[in-house]
Amino acid sequence: MSDEETWRDALARYEGLEMGRRKVELNSIIRPVLERLQQEAHSVEDLRRLYHAGDDWWLRIAKDGYPDQPRMWERGRTADVAYGMRYTQLQREGSEG
Repeated sequence: MSDEETWRDALARYEGLEMGRRKVELNSIIRPVLERLQQEAHSVEDLRRLYHAGDDWWLRIAKDGYPDQPRMWERGRTADVAYGMRYTQLQREGSEG
């Protein structure tokens, strides 16, 4: 599975969740990860580079927010969703330009 497919799948699962406490909790990790990606990834190539550079930075966000809930540290539930959101934004920006 390509990075893009991983990100799109994670985003689709997230978007399929009903709004509730669980989605709000996930969102509290996804949003700061997305904000950092928006600052640092200005192309799909940048996004791939960050994705493969390591998990320390986004895991710190997840663990700071939910230190006793390892399920909230799962890449597919949090970081991959943010990468999917940024990927979608970059695709949209590319089609506008």
